Amino acid sequence: MNIPVTINGITVEIPVDDTMIEEAIEAKKRKEKKTGYERNPNGVYYFSATRGDTEKDRDFGIDVDGARHEVGNYYTHQGVADNNVRADNLMRQLRRFAAEHGGCLCPKLRRNVTEAYVIRYDGNLRACDVINFWPTTWGVLFVSKESCEEAIKAFHDELLWYFAQYDPMPEGWWED
Repeated sequence: MNIPVTINGITVEIPVDDTMIEEAIEAKKRKEKKTGYERNPNGVYYFSATRGDTEKDRDFGIDVDGARHEVGNYYTHQGVADNNVRADNLMRQLRRFAAEHGGCLCPKLRRNVTEAYVIRYDGNLRACDVINFWPTTWGVLFVSKESCEEAIKAFHDELLWYFAQYDPMPEGWWED
């Protein structure tokens, strides 16, 4: 196949192999793959509302649209929005639960505490349990094993969903 190329007003045809064209088209598709987090000027986007559910709005380029995007509460894919809103709600509820049941620990305060407990998911058993651990990156830290076990009971179904099914990216994102 010949492709016309124009340089400085002069057009010439260059022979190009069909596989090169297919590879270029595939590369362009991969480059344009949507994450579900990009800004969508004059388009629809989703966000977490005060009630803890997913709402839809149009991006008119006003301050509230920019602020939502800036803080990560702006999604262009409804599935991504629904999953992230649900996961965010669970994290807030777990922090509150920990605070109301003996305390929620901050890693900075561990100098006064020798133990902390977190919820762990065992993929083989498809169940949550408690471990004594000082994580530095994720999790709600509980002051007692008992309060952590109570949280697992109280949020059982949501925790199983979070650990086994939660996906922060659009469906099919990882597929070619």
